[in-house]
This record gives sequence, structure tokens and C-alpha cells, in this order.
Amino acid sequence: GEISSLLDEIKITQKRESELRFEMLLAQINPHFLFNALNTISYYCSVQPQTAKKLINYLADYYRQNLADPNTLISLRQELQHINAYINIEIARFGDKLKINYEIDDTAFFKVPALILQPIIENSVKHGLRSKLDGGTITITVSQDTEYFFISVHDDGIGIPEVKLASLLLDIPGRKSIGLTNIHKRLMAIYGPDNGLHIDSTYGTGTTVSFKIPKQEED
Repeated sequence: GEISSLLDEIKITQKRESELRFEMLLAQINPHFLFNALNTISYYCSVQPQTAKKLINYLADYYRQNLADPNTLISLRQELQHINAYINIEIARFGDKLKINYEIDDTAFFKVPALILQPIIENSVKHGLRSKLDGGTITITVSQDTEYFFISVHDDGIGIPEVKLASLLLDIPGRKSIGLTNIHKRLMAIYGPDNGLHIDSTYGTGTTVSFKIPKQEED
């Protein structure tokens, strides 16, 4: 009837919106990152060709994942591989100032929407740690209970002022950085309005960005 076709239409619109957001996100993360990565690789070409070769492989891995269709669900392991490629390039740029810890429940096997974690990590590096002179550590934690898988990204960076925190997930036209808003919306579109991003931050101490994936989605 009319209602079900209306609901179908809403679903299609939401799906399209989610795809558009994904495309915007891709357009945003690619050029700067590629530019910086190539600069770094160029430096290593003369001083440490082996490192340069490794970084080129990481860069290829990174972009291979970026070409994934936004509607695909990929295994958590694949997403972590993507993060690993990204982090290794950033470590080559910033040296030992950047560290990453994984605290992952090995029995948690599940799928995540492609490119859902990497922008969160990128956000931590860019906003949390880059402006901290002595760098810092990012900790990725994956755990589960009977109903949900929980994923969180913690950085011990500069934190987010409360004023900014309040508006971080709001859709503000013309905002430059859309990464987190995007992920928030994509998660809610896939898993429902209760399962968007949560951001906890203490200014001066660090930030935790987390979300949960309902287990019944795992069919």
C-alpha cells in the first residue's frame, strides 16, 4: 500500500544520503593524506629505500580499502588492516611521537561498515595528538557482551573543549571537517538511532569515541 511504498522511498533516500556522505568523506580524506604520504615517501626514497618501499605498500593497502563500496560490510580484521596501513604512514611522518595499542577481544568476529573506524583514528591523530608536542597514544578497544560488540578509540591528546563537544555531531552546513558527523549518521542509518557515535572528552586529558553494533545484525 501507500505507506509501505512511502517507507521504501524513505529507505532509498536514506541509503542515497548515506552514500553521498560517504563520497564526501572520501573526497575529504584523500587529497591531504595522499599529498602528505607522498612527501614522506619521497623523503625516505633517498635515505631509506626499504622504508619507502614499505610505505608505498601501505599506501596501496590504504587506497584499496578506500575503494570499497560504502554499503559493504567488511570484517573487523580488514578494517584494522586499513587502520594499520594508515597509522604506519602517519608514524613515518611523526616518528615515535605516535603510538597505537590494540586491546581486542580475539573471540569477537563481526563485520563493520567499510571505512567506519579509520576516520575516527584520523580525527584522533589530527585533532588530539598532532598539536601535542610530545605526541601520544591511541588505544583501540574491542569488547562484547551478549547483545553488542563495543568498539572504542581513545587518545590521550589535548581533549575537546565542552562548547565544541556539544556541536561535534550536529550537521552544521559549511563545516570543514565532516568525518565524525558522517560516521554518526551512517551508523544510525544502519543500526538505528540508539547506535550512533558517543564522544567523551576531558579537555587536557583525552578523548574517547565509541559505538556499538547490535549482535542480531550479524546474520
